[in-house]
Amino acid sequence: PLASANSYEITFSVGQQFTRNAIFLAYDPPVITSVTPVSGVDIVTQGGSPITITGRNFGTEGPVVEIGGKACNVLSFDHHNIVCELPAHQGRQLELPVLL
Repeated sequence: PLASANSYEITFSVGQQFTRNAIFLAYDPPVITSVTPVSGVDIVTQGGSPITITGRNFGTEGPVVEIGGKACNVLSFDHHNIVCELPAHQGRQLELPVLL
């Protein structure tokens, strides 16, 4: 499943026998280490410019990415990188939070 800070219970069975104690797995949450391009780059206001989010624990299922509260269309992803198209925005020198 997509990497998250959730715990999942695992039990084992063979025939009619089940484990007495459940085993719990806990996935580490996603961590962002960098976003490129960095500040100082002019991005077109209509959106569509690619941005790369680098880090770890991004999971194997399609991530949902929001930038500045708007959906960022995911073009490609793996456990360490997400490439998405920036949504339309306006203004200068905006600080846009990235949410996975």
